[in-house]
Amino acid sequence: MTQNASASRGFTLIELLISTAILGTAVISMCAVYSHIVIEIRQARNRTLATNMAQAMMEMIASSPYDATAYHSLTTVTNPPEDNPVRDDILVWKTRLEDFPTSAIGRISAIRKATVCSLDSCPGIVEVDVTITYEDYKGETINRLSLILEPK
Repeated sequence: MTQNASASRGFTLIELLISTAILGTAVISMCAVYSHIVIEIRQARNRTLATNMAQAMMEMIASSPYDATAYHSLTTVTNPPEDNPVRDDILVWKTRLEDFPTSAIGRISAIRKATVCSLDSCPGIVEVDVTITYEDYKGETINRLSLILEPK
């Protein structure tokens, strides 16, 4: 028996079309996964940066010689008043937030809370919340850190 020489060489058109479809599906799937991974990496980077910047502000507040309530209601949207003793800290923080990859706003809340102390002279602890709000792929993202400080 003799075989046709052209039948034993190469691929048929159907085999070529099927293998191209399989390869195309695999490449498209990998591209979709890759783009999702890139977005997740950028979101994680932004979350880490926001946490680090909020932590840096927390450390400034905790190490400040002034009472934490001096930081209450300060934001990076507006400059603090000239007579505020912690103005320089807020301006430094504002400068750091300007380097954030997307637009970011920092806010501070420092509220004096009642303490367990039964004496009237106890000034109370201060609950400090540092919030950074920024635009991310899924819309506005809020990163909030809280700290309880003893009175100074």
